[in-house]
Amino acid sequence: MNQNKKSLIIKGFCKKSVESKLGNEKFVNNAPPAVVENERKKTGKRSRKDKECEDEIDRLKKEVRKFWVQIKKLELVIEKAVAIALDLEKMYYIQLAATW
Repeated sequence: MNQNKKSLIIKGFCKKSVESKLGNEKFVNNAPPAVVENERKKTGKRSRKDKECEDEIDRLKKEVRKFWVQIKKLELVIEKAVAIALDLEKMYYIQLAATW
């Protein structure tokens, strides 16, 4: 299982756990107010952390795309350089054959 899938499963489990507590009327009515408030804070913190993680993932994806474009450009430059080298080699052998 890849890391992304694991983190989604864990994130979903944690979110579901907190939401199920806050969605349970009996829990909310019987738990001390501080505990209920703490669970609400967890939800808020988790939402902010999720947003931060998603923003970072988006930023990294953009960086990867930039690098991918640069790699493709370099591949084109290398192909052109190889073609030029082959042409030069061909010209060298033609001149060499002409001098014999």
